[in-house]
Amino acid sequence: LHKEVYDLETGECFGTAAVRLETFSTRISDGFIEVEV
Repeated sequence: LHKEVYDLETGECFGTAAVRLETFSTRISDGFIEVEV
């Protein structure tokens, strides 16, 4: 994970194809960031 670059929408790692981060749906509601977990 250190010094890697990731696509913020998909979690795909651009440097190492086998590495991927979990992503979550988000939205802004009344000035608050809501994260669906």
